[in-house]
Amino acid sequence: MASGTVKASLSEARPPQHSLENHRRVVNFLVRYLHSHCPFLVSEIVESGSLGQGTTTSADADIDLVVMSLDVPKIDNARWLPEKLEKLKQELARGSSGQPPHVSNMSNSVLGEAIPGCSNWKQTRFALQFNCGGYDVDLLPTYDWSISPGGYKELYSLCMTQESHYQ
Repeated sequence: MASGTVKASLSEARPPQHSLENHRRVVNFLVRYLHSHCPFLVSEIVESGSLGQGTTTSADADIDLVVMSLDVPKIDNARWLPEKLEKLKQELARGSSGQPPHVSNMSNSVLGEAIPGCSNWKQTRFALQFNCGGYDVDLLPTYDWSISPGGYKELYSLCMTQESHYQ
């Protein structure tokens, strides 16, 4: 394949610059909003998926955010996560509708802004999924093992104590 053909193919696969800028605007807003209004303390938000890896294509322009916190339990996600996801959904829906945020620790940079058009809410066992600013978004809350006293060694030990079909 000629070099020009490869460059042309790559250029066609990448989203247009204005789309990437809008994508980044929605991600930045969600990150700021979640840090200020999440119903649990957020230690870090990690962009994962194709956007986080810098491999977004026109056909796969979605937003995957891992919301890390020491405030969420380490285990038994099926018991505690649905309630956390529902609270997170309510807060994001409130912000998207332009209503005042429910959480009191608002930052002035987000206070006057509504989240850009969020809708089509769906909750799975482990994620909150919705559309925001024209992009499909997956929010995945998880315990922040990176700053936990036991760290990843504790995570490994917990994994090894689970039933074999969970390992």
